[in-house]
Amino acid sequence: MTERGIKCNIVAYTTLINEMLREGKHDHAKKMYDEMVSSGHKPSVATYTVFINSYCKEGQLEEAEKLIVEMEREGVAPDAVTYNRFIDGCGQMGYIDRAFHTLKRMMDASCEPDYGTYCLLLKHLLRENLSALYVDASAFWNLIELDTIWKFLERMSQHGLNPTITTYSSLIAGFCKARHIKEACVLLDHMRGKDITPNEEIYTLLIKCCCDTKFFEKASSFVNNMIECGSQPHLDSYQLIILGLCNEGEFEKAKLLFSDLLELGYNHDEIAWKILNDGLLKFGYVDICSQMLSTMENRHCCISSQTYAMVTNGMHEASGSLVGELQGEAT
Repeated sequence: MTERGIKCNIVAYTTLINEMLREGKHDHAKKMYDEMVSSGHKPSVATYTVFINSYCKEGQLEEAEKLIVEMEREGVAPDAVTYNRFIDGCGQMGYIDRAFHTLKRMMDASCEPDYGTYCLLLKHLLRENLSALYVDASAFWNLIELDTIWKFLERMSQHGLNPTITTYSSLIAGFCKARHIKEACVLLDHMRGKDITPNEEIYTLLIKCCCDTKFFEKASSFVNNMIECGSQPHLDSYQLIILGLCNEGEFEKAKLLFSDLLELGYNHDEIAWKILNDGLLKFGYVDICSQMLSTMENRHCCISSQTYAMVTNGMHEASGSLVGELQGEAT
């Protein structure tokens, strides 16, 4: 690049430094860093973070800590990735309290922890409780029980931290990913007991998890909770519940839910697209789709001619395909 007269920018320098550190070429990385600074480039948060990540992987927490202090002194605010790398380094060394202290430092600096932050803390707390050397990050939500969550929240309290809605959202998201709806609902009640009102994101996670685990009535109750809180559930949520009810043979419940949906001020074209075409027709429920379209017509729902044609053509095509399959089976 230099020979061609192309000057490296901060992104290029940081990328090169990161690759050198990954290959264990620390002296080369430091020389590249010095070259970057001497050429007039101020280290970015990403530049500092790649060094911090490298130090943490090598167990050199004090060196990593010094860089965080230097960042703050130079007016470069550490971001969630920076703190997460240091929290992970503390956990890998077995310094759980230091990891929670870093969480406090992070929140005091108005840097909002993300889902990854809480996953890292829980992973290392679980490892400590199991006295295990390694916990698979992709499977640890299947191992976590509520006792670990209560210990986690207690550790936060010991460090002067109050769980926020992001904390609960992350914990509920983890249980929902593992399809542990019972634990997710217990956490929902716990956050309500702390006078923290669930947001749209939390309810959407719970609705999907209920549908994945075939608790469709519970999913419907969460939809009602959202409406009571002044939020409008996503049409994706209604699609999941209606399809789930149809798959379970609960067609009347599906039609009632669809009727309720029409009263909530959604765009009728979007309803027809999402529920009828992308939902029922896609999965072969031609008859129920026809009945729901009739419901829309009887309620004088305003559907554009293009959308109406799309749905009716889709029903005709699906019906033709079904007749063909039945004739094929008969022969």
